[in-house]
Amino acid sequence: SGGTADPQLGLTLSRKSATDVRGDGPEAGASPESPPVLLEVPAGCDLAIRTGAGAVEVRGSRLGRLAAESSTGGITLWVPPSVEPAVEVATSGEITVDFSITIEYFRHQEPAKLGRIEPGASVSWAQLRSRQGSIRVLKGHPRHSPNDLP
Repeated sequence: SGGTADPQLGLTLSRKSATDVRGDGPEAGASPESPPVLLEVPAGCDLAIRTGAGAVEVRGSRLGRLAAESSTGGITLWVPPSVEPAVEVATSGEITVDFSITIEYFRHQEPAKLGRIEPGASVSWAQLRSRQGSIRVLKGHPRHSPNDLP
């Protein structure tokens, strides 16, 4: 799929070029119009992601702990069908989930919404924050290739 791999983590990063993946902000080629960085996370891997404007998509077969933060970029977490995640999301943008969620609204604050997905027995935990970008927590098959994303 044209990505770069980190041999220590078994992590695949997909984007137009490796400089976009390593960069931090528009000066490195990461703009809201750029395709998202797709991270395929190995089983049980803990991951922390921070981006300025670029969108990020994360998927894994059995996710560990995840913390993803963006100023204006969107964040998408693809959850395997068998996983019931515990997720906290915060954004002033749209929130789209395939799970039951409780959302609190805050006036004159950014982010303006705080949502929690709290299943009975969680096997995965994630904290997703974007001041203005959309956040999606979707059920997806962990073996899809990046080209199969909607």
